[in-house]
Amino acid sequence: MPPPAHPQTSKFGHLPLSTSGPLECPYKGTVLLNQPYFNKGSAFTFEERREFELTGLLPPSIQTLEQQVRRAYEQYSALPDDLAKNTFLTSMKGQNEVLFFKVSCNGLAQYGSEWE
Repeated sequence: MPPPAHPQTSKFGHLPLSTSGPLECPYKGTVLLNQPYFNKGSAFTFEERREFELTGLLPPSIQTLEQQVRRAYEQYSALPDDLAKNTFLTSMKGQNEVLFFKVSCNGLAQYGSEWE
């Protein structure tokens, strides 16, 4: 579970998980990769990989969030049935919440009705 954010001056500042700007990540290494709220998968930059002790724990290539969404869509589209698709999305949510919500919110509109 993510740490509570500091109170903000925005209209959502009173909400417990409200934030504006980047969050400080208290995790490093494999512990970070097991925190779906902070895990960015292959989107960690080289600097972030050094800072968070992720060197050697991720594939060497760096992908943007949009590239990850496209790759997820291609994997999702190749699945044979709704059960496999549900399992894929559930697994994604357990590993990388940012990617999951980007795929869930934008994938439908961007990549077509196949997401439905």
